[in-house]
Amino acid sequence: MHLPDGLVSAPLAGAGLTVSAILTVWAARSLRADELPRLSMVTSALFVGSLFHIPLMGTSVHFTLVGLAGILLGRRSFLSVAVAVLFQFVFFRHGGLAVWGLNTLHMGLGALAGAYAFARFRGLGLRWAPFAAGWVSAVVKVGAFSGTLLLADFPAAAAATVLVAHGPVIALEGLLIGLVVSGLQRAKAGDIIDASKNR
Repeated sequence: MHLPDGLVSAPLAGAGLTVSAILTVWAARSLRADELPRLSMVTSALFVGSLFHIPLMGTSVHFTLVGLAGILLGRRSFLSVAVAVLFQFVFFRHGGLAVWGLNTLHMGLGALAGAYAFARFRGLGLRWAPFAAGWVSAVVKVGAFSGTLLLADFPAAAAATVLVAHGPVIALEGLLIGLVVSGLQRAKAGDIIDASKNR
């Protein structure tokens, strides 16, 4: 899911950097000190969760947990993703520095989509809202990655392969996130989730 340097054109990489920088500033706006522990814990989970890569169909797939970040952090999730993606490059050379913006954008949009989906489905009183949010976040992040490949003039078959290869990950990540959030809710830890509403 991480683009390496040199795979896309400079204008496309620059556009990704610009959009991600704007969204990161927006996500960090009015950040309070009491939010930092939660933000740090979720960022750590994103950092670790994305390190385990599985080769499949000529690409590599992995969990990202961005849907969980969206549910727990709201709009702050984009900031969390931005930091996690940067640290993954610095420490493990996952992705590239020039395409930090695009890699952040793919996963950050997934996180924001997960936050939005959870709020909407939960507002309707649907018990499966956490699962739906996990699936939506995974679909958005993979779709954004595939869309970037098309914009970079990769064959449509390459983008389709990425979508197909990530099919199991989308299903399993939605299930995993749903189970974690449902567990928090059953454990009377709803305040952990509700706190994201004002982020």
